[in-house]
Amino acid sequence: MEKNEYLKEQRAKRVAALTGKCVIIADSPKHPGHVMYLQDQSICSKGFWTSFLANAKGFGTEEEAGCVLAKLKYNHPRIMWIS
Repeated sequence: MEKNEYLKEQRAKRVAALTGKCVIIADSPKHPGHVMYLQDQSICSKGFWTSFLANAKGFGTEEEAGCVLAKLKYNHPRIMWIS
């Protein structure tokens, strides 16, 4: 049970660290109505998109996110601020 508590704490810290930052989201091609977040490759490198906010890559400014967003084309990518 100790490992599960540790993982919950780490997820909560990562979500708290995203507060006030922007993330890139896109519509999920496999699950209509769900959004996917651009994944932080330092946390997990098994793909570029995740359905978990805790694994999302946060950008400090909209300009930084816009540079990455300009390279994305499919599934209606957009910027979302985390509050």
